[in-house]
Amino acid sequence: MLELRRTNAGIFSEGDLVTLYEFEEAVAAYKLGNEHPLRSLLSPGEIIGLLLPVVLVKHAAVQKLYRGSPLFASFLVENVAHEKDKKVAVFDEQRFIGCYRIVNEGSVFGVPEFVLN
Repeated sequence: MLELRRTNAGIFSEGDLVTLYEFEEAVAAYKLGNEHPLRSLLSPGEIIGLLLPVVLVKHAAVQKLYRGSPLFASFLVENVAHEKDKKVAVFDEQRFIGCYRIVNEGSVFGVPEFVLN
């Protein structure tokens, strides 16, 4: 074998790739006040909702989650059943909060794996 090449990874494909030169140009434009080229290259954090099941939380719980709080069942907009040790994407309406691993231990629904802050 002379070459090994990944053409797909999850929802991303080879067609989504950009060169380092394109990225450098977009960063240079951003530094000059034009953010559009860079924004067109970056994937928003909310894309995780396409990869993991989505759980919605109450707006009042967001600051607690940002500070590392476990995801309590009382924080959820509606009670949902998910398998223990699976991961979910947590959102406050359209805003991505983080990824949590389901534990279902007492009042704790999940523990943070990654929190976007």
